[in-house]
Amino acid sequence: MSRIIGIASQNGGVGKSTTCRNLASVLSREGFKVLAVDCDNQASLTDCFGIENPEKLEKTLYHLMMDIISDNDIPQKGDFII
Repeated sequence: MSRIIGIASQNGGVGKSTTCRNLASVLSREGFKVLAVDCDNQASLTDCFGIENPEKLEKTLYHLMMDIISDNDIPQKGDFII
């Protein structure tokens, strides 16, 4: 059974990325499969996981969302391996 946990606030600097990273790390250590999705344009969560220069990534959530809005073909499952 899957569960979705959302961490959101309109205020900046309140610890959303830190909370998400810590929660994802603990759940992963407990044996759960975890997917953390960074929707922040500052890419703070991405940075927390050690991905340097996220603005230079070939494909991001932004690109996927723009493809959907533009009615372009979207990547198929397994097209990207990070």
